[in-house]
Amino acid sequence: MTLDSLFSLFARGFGRVRTWILAHKRVSVVLLILIVLAFVVFGGNGEGGIKTVTIAPKSFVQEVSVSGKVQAANDVSMRFEQTGRVERVYVSVGEEVTQGSPLIALSSGTLSAQLLAAQAEVTKRKVERDNRTINLEEIIKQQNTKVASAYRTLLSSSLEAEPEYTSYTVTPPVITGAYQGMEEGVYKFRLEQKNNGSSDVALYVFGIESTGAITANRTGGTPLGTQGLYVSFPDDLIEYNDTIWYVEVPNTKSSTYATNLNTYQEALRERDKQIADAEAELTKGSQGQTIADAALLSAEAEVARILAELSKYTLRAPFSGLITRVDAEIGETVSSNDAAVSIISTDGLEIESFVPEINISLVEVGDRAAITLDAYGEEVVFYGTVGAIDPAETIRDGVSTYKVTLTFSEEDERVKSGMTANIIITTDEREGVISVPQGVVKEEKGQKTVPLLKNGKTEYVPITTGSISSLGEIEITSGLKEGDVLILSGA
Repeated sequence: MTLDSLFSLFARGFGRVRTWILAHKRVSVVLLILIVLAFVVFGGNGEGGIKTVTIAPKSFVQEVSVSGKVQAANDVSMRFEQTGRVERVYVSVGEEVTQGSPLIALSSGTLSAQLLAAQAEVTKRKVERDNRTINLEEIIKQQNTKVASAYRTLLSSSLEAEPEYTSYTVTPPVITGAYQGMEEGVYKFRLEQKNNGSSDVALYVFGIESTGAITANRTGGTPLGTQGLYVSFPDDLIEYNDTIWYVEVPNTKSSTYATNLNTYQEALRERDKQIADAEAELTKGSQGQTIADAALLSAEAEVARILAELSKYTLRAPFSGLITRVDAEIGETVSSNDAAVSIISTDGLEIESFVPEINISLVEVGDRAAITLDAYGEEVVFYGTVGAIDPAETIRDGVSTYKVTLTFSEEDERVKSGMTANIIITTDEREGVISVPQGVVKEEKGQKTVPLLKNGKTEYVPITTGSISSLGEIEITSGLKEGDVLILSGA
């Protein structure tokens, strides 16, 4: 008989552990060999009919076998909070949806109109609040601009060129442009012929600004410095040779000077008043600002309330998943007592099982499990782990059990919600463990012993025990060592 045929015979002969054998073939082969060897040893009669076995470390496996059902990790039936008429149905059975997707909506009546009115009230309250907000920096900036404009007008108006000597016979140069500087003073400029016989005349500027020689323009204005003023010459340019002129900024002799000065002084007074009024308004207006803020907050709260109320009229997917049931049609009135739509998650399946009280102490979160499904037979093995254990019992058929949730190690499209599962949970698996059949262990007055063959005689040796394996062997934690000869029968 070959090893493979012996393995198959062993698997068929122990139908209860067939799933475990398929999931642990390597360990099963080792155990099978040990069993065959034990059969050879036990099958023969030793001296005087004694059957013995030599102690040797071996694999130790402890398992709990249960059944369960595959289910979606998330499975909910959704209801509306109030009775209403169905206005929209967004999904159908079998459709996949993402988290937050709308599923079914009821008619919201006048709530939409109330929302628009509440949003308009928020806009109104924002305007009222903003109108109460005084920007002191902006007021200062605006008033300083007005003052600067009035001052430039004062400095630039009616500027005239005065001759150094009254004996000049030429027409005085004409001053144009707008003075952009903020400094009061006098421009002095002199004109000199560049070379004897040349018709070009150089312009030199002193006073408020100083420049090098500038060739005077015969027909247009020549810059008088860099602050926006120009000088032009009504007569033939050469006639202005060797003349000196003065331009006073501002021109206090001008007929417009007094008016411009008053305008400038009024701008200063108005600036000071506007700034003082703004500062006072900021001080006394804090109470009004608080009221405006409160009114805005109240309006925003009303919008939030209506939005919260509107959300009750639309069922949305709490997670990504698959629609399994739709019990609503457009125009139909649905009650808050009736489920309108059902959804299961598609991102993970799990198994719900119930472990009897006698075994629950062996099971821990993280324990590995071999799983077979009735739909595919015992030859197809899936793998998973214990994900959760309920702390409270569940009574099933009068027996206390504890719900255990197992998760699959890998996603597999063959696994469907609702399938029946057979599960073997490996609660302990170790190598090199000394163990013996439970039947050879004797207990008297609280002391456990096993019979050993020593020098041809039977000697009962005290031991301590540990866990019991799925094959009915008990772990020996002390009292035995490798090589000891254990008496199985005939002692």
